[in-house]
Amino acid sequence: MTPGGLSYATLRTTLRPPRVAVVFDGGPDWHYWVRLALRACSRVWGGRGFVLVPHQDGRVAPEMLRAVRTYDPDYVVALERTYGTAEAVRPGSIRIRFDETRGLDGDERTKFIAEHHDEPIDDPADERGRLAVVEACATYRRRSTTGRAAGDREWMEGVTSCTADGKFEHLTSASALAESAYDEVIEGFPYPRESCLASPADWGGTLGVAVAAACGVVDFPQVGVDPVLAGDDFKSVTSWLVDNGLPLSRSRAGFAKPVQQMVWHPGAALNHDPARLPAVFDFTTKGTVPIARDFDYPGQSLVCVGDSAVDFALAFAHRRMYGQGLWLPPDWLWKDGVLDTSSRVFLLLRSSVYWPARNGRDIRVTSSKLSATELDELCDRFRDPTMYRDRDGQAERLADRIKNESASWPKKAVLYFAIAGDFGRDFAAPVNGDLNGDVEMVTPFPPPLVTDGMLADLATGLDRNGAARLRWQVDVEFDPSETPHGRGLDGSSLLASGSSPFGERVRSGRDGATFESERLGLLMPGMPSGARLTRPRLRMPGLATWANLMANQHGNTMALSAAGRQVDVVRELWGDRAALATDFSGPIAAVLRRFRPAKTSQRLELTETTGVAMRTGAGDELFEPYLTFDGIIAAAGDSLPIERLRHDIDGFLRRRILRRGLALGCARCSTLAFFAIDEVGQVNRCPRCLWSNDLDQARWRKPWNEPAWYYDLHAAVRGLVAQNGDVPLMLSQYLRSEARNYTDVAELELLDEAGKAIAELDLLAHADGQVITAEAKRPADLGKNHADAMVKRARLAEQLQADQILLATAAPEWPSGAVAALVKELRERPWKRVVPRGRLVAGLGTPKITDLAVDAQTGTTLPWPQ
Repeated sequence: MTPGGLSYATLRTTLRPPRVAVVFDGGPDWHYWVRLALRACSRVWGGRGFVLVPHQDGRVAPEMLRAVRTYDPDYVVALERTYGTAEAVRPGSIRIRFDETRGLDGDERTKFIAEHHDEPIDDPADERGRLAVVEACATYRRRSTTGRAAGDREWMEGVTSCTADGKFEHLTSASALAESAYDEVIEGFPYPRESCLASPADWGGTLGVAVAAACGVVDFPQVGVDPVLAGDDFKSVTSWLVDNGLPLSRSRAGFAKPVQQMVWHPGAALNHDPARLPAVFDFTTKGTVPIARDFDYPGQSLVCVGDSAVDFALAFAHRRMYGQGLWLPPDWLWKDGVLDTSSRVFLLLRSSVYWPARNGRDIRVTSSKLSATELDELCDRFRDPTMYRDRDGQAERLADRIKNESASWPKKAVLYFAIAGDFGRDFAAPVNGDLNGDVEMVTPFPPPLVTDGMLADLATGLDRNGAARLRWQVDVEFDPSETPHGRGLDGSSLLASGSSPFGERVRSGRDGATFESERLGLLMPGMPSGARLTRPRLRMPGLATWANLMANQHGNTMALSAAGRQVDVVRELWGDRAALATDFSGPIAAVLRRFRPAKTSQRLELTETTGVAMRTGAGDELFEPYLTFDGIIAAAGDSLPIERLRHDIDGFLRRRILRRGLALGCARCSTLAFFAIDEVGQVNRCPRCLWSNDLDQARWRKPWNEPAWYYDLHAAVRGLVAQNGDVPLMLSQYLRSEARNYTDVAELELLDEAGKAIAELDLLAHADGQVITAEAKRPADLGKNHADAMVKRARLAEQLQADQILLATAAPEWPSGAVAALVKELRERPWKRVVPRGRLVAGLGTPKITDLAVDAQTGTTLPWPQ
């Protein structure tokens, strides 16, 4: 696509069920609340792909926030409490007032709760926990357009809660997928309509939770404890759960399988083989297929050992997102405080960990409850080879793969469900582009129809209330696009100019723009199905525009600084930033830097044959070099053959980066001035005293026979090299060489509402989905106050939700004071969303560039991961 005009972009679309994060109480009674949440998920289309997020008194664990941020939910909902569920889990905990003076108790209280059993009750902690998750994600929400200052306006959301019966506003129930051919639900017929695996209603405790997470829940859960199973049944179920969490490439049929108690029947009990039955979760994904991106990304498995809600939820989310996640209560592995290495669960777990690790898959083992000694012992047992041949080599490989550390949550290879036959479809759309990288659709989006599979008829019909029988999500990827995805950007910012923010529900998702299938507003009976669907005109802002939009949400603006506007002029001379960065990082860069000014002409070290120094005439007077071609050859050294150098210089002349001309003195004031070839005449006027001088030998003096050609560098480029603006360009080239997809913008500044500069940013880069804020200096110096400089860097990173804070220099290394300031800010700042990683790059412009990651806890450095 050519910037700055009408062209075409490729739009890749995927239709899918919604992604939902269900927030529940992760306190002492979490076993019950999570089973209620799983029942809600079991009754919604796409529910098999939902994740669960525990909170404790409104606080959500930071690692849980990192996980759900990568999951990228369309909606974040709180599990609704009712009088009945609250009383069941904690009898007597609800205070019911009769009037201002007394409360209800005894039979009156019992009667009241029975009459209001299904009515919701509010718990402020649930909403605090939900909002903590919303703040970490990019869900469907938009800022109010009226009232307070921009940064203080309230967010408006549509879907915020769900019931244990699976009532989610705007979502399709799983039972709708089984409606009759007459578009009506068969009254009284249970859901689901066939036998399946489900967690029994009276199975509580850890086993009840584990089975519910693997199968789903049909009947309303009862408060209970772990079921008492026969020894063989317990071993079979727990072994089956291990297989379910860490599936192997080979079958274990007959070794581990579900038991008869887990079979749910819609009518009279029938004789079924549990191993051959689907799970209730399977009915939530009808018409869909699991898909993922970037399967070349190294695989990862997660084993969480612990009896907390966080341990469970992390493993559950990892299983949903990467296909491999196992939660194990400690009492399945430890007996009387001793690791039971002879138990079937341990032996199966060891084997399930061994084979993936042996074949190059990372195994992360973590726990919020086990001591460091217990966790180390477990990992050591896993690293003990099960094969006798080449034990030392196997042990070394296992030690590299099996790690006692928290999970990483990469955005690559994330699994999710898409509508079969309606994912990854490409079409060309006319768009307008500009020089800032902004891309905007010219025509509305085509109707996002479900065209394939069993859902097509359902998608075009209405239920008895006139609402759509099926609602789906539409993911749209633009190519090309500079926009970083997600990160809490207001979805209305992705609507083209002139669009109403109230007609469509749009958000900035993990893979691009996402919108709901059905239009908002007035929908009349008899409307064609296509007219009921959302058809937004979308735009993808360029990186600089995106940064400004992100700053706007905090009441600030972000724009090019004075240096940035100068860099933009230079970019136009080169055509694009990639070519500019390439030249300033290549052999020709030495020639460009040779035009740097100096305080005295002697410091320029020019000879009669290499060039001449001229005064700038500025207040702080400097001397600027004007080189001959011999001077250019000397500056290039041995890095370029003379033929290639001549070719490059001629290209610079054509693009007006360089000008060829004469150095002529004035007969009246003796001022030496440069006259470009286009300006030279037989009579030339002195730029200082305006005296007219004939072009004769006295004006050029040497050489005697004919004047020599000199070369002048464009003023904007001279300013760039004079202010070390080439260092961000060298960093740009280095980062670009390490990434598949890359774009950047240099020299931005963050301004408050009064237009006062808050902080400056040398380079903002978007590399393979990572947002990088960089400080690039020739000397490794952050100024007199390192702490204050890092506070500004952190503020920029937080407003842009950056993944990395990068310090780059042309010097060999960064001083310890700068590194300490970075570590302190990373560790102690109360980050609201993303905690960025610290990164140090040194030696730019030299053959030896070092690239290090900074550990925010210890301050130690390690090679940056490739």
